[in-house]
This record gives sequence, structure tokens and C-alpha cells, in this order.
Amino acid sequence: MLIPATSATRLVVSRSSPSATRMRAAASRIASTVARARACRGVFLGTIGPDIGASGCELRNLSDCSFFAHRTRQGNPRTQDMTWTIFVHLRATPAWLSLPPAQRDTIAAECLALALVDDRVTMRFYDAEAFSGAASDIAVFETSDMLAYYFTMERLRNTPLISAPYFEVVSITPALENGFRLFQQEEAAA
Repeated sequence: MLIPATSATRLVVSRSSPSATRMRAAASRIASTVARARACRGVFLGTIGPDIGASGCELRNLSDCSFFAHRTRQGNPRTQDMTWTIFVHLRATPAWLSLPPAQRDTIAAECLALALVDDRVTMRFYDAEAFSGAASDIAVFETSDMLAYYFTMERLRNTPLISAPYFEVVSITPALENGFRLFQQEEAAA
């Protein structure tokens, strides 16, 4: 699995043939693209083969060249000050609806206390059952750190709210607040 990283920092090519030279050039371009993209913090691990076709760069053999970047801790300067909003559409199950309201409140409080331990992630909860047949509730998460959100969701999925299941996840829609402004700034600077 390939996961973009903050910057490409190391390139390893295992052959020294003319194809490997062309592969180094192609991999260098990929490294530059990844470094510029800065899509998320994390580790970029994968392999790229130096099998280059006559018409240009084709990556076919995935066993001869390794390309990776290591994790950085500074965050992504292009998105670290931007707020992600993630809309999680949920459907209450009959098991949840059959519980007395006081018991629902207790279970929800306990489960959310286990899941929402990172202060970089906030959550608001909305009732939607009167307005939608698809989702009965919407949890709205906000964060500037998508990895913190991911860990929050993993913790939440390990609670009875999702695993019993008292709620089914219908859909998850991430959105970048004012992302168009960053796009316009990037386009104007290019």
C-alpha cells in the first residue's frame, strides 16, 4: 500500500543498468511530486521497478527498486492550519432504540469518553431522523490532524456504539473548510 508522505527523503535503486538510470530519473520526479504534494503525514512505503519502455517511463516490475520517505513530525505546513470537517452519517439500530433513554445516555457517555481522548478532534452530534430515511444521526468531527481523527474513529469502532451495533455507519464525508481558498492561492503562486 502506498501512503503519501510529507517529503521524499531517500531513494534506493538496486540495479545500475541504463534502465536503472532512467528509473532513477523517473523515481526522482515521483519523489519531487510527493514532496510537493505533502498530502498527509505518515510513511510512504512501496516499490517501483526499473523496467522502462521505449516510449517513456513505465513502471512494471515492482521488485527491483524501493522508494520511500520517512515520517516527519512537523506536520504539513499547507494544511496544518486548515480545519477538516468529517460528516459521519449514522443509523440507529432497533437494539439502540429499544433501550430506555437513561441507559442510552450512559452508554453514549461511556463510549464517547473512550473514543474522544485526543483534544485535536472535536465532535458534535445532530439528530436527523425526522428529516432523512438514510441516516438517523450525524456526528460531525472537526480536526486539523487527520491521523488524530482516524485514531478517534478506530477507538469509536471498538465501543458498543458501533460494535454492538447500536449504530451503523451509513457514510463518511470528509470536507476541507475553505479548501478552495488554498487552491486559489496555490494556483496564483504557480
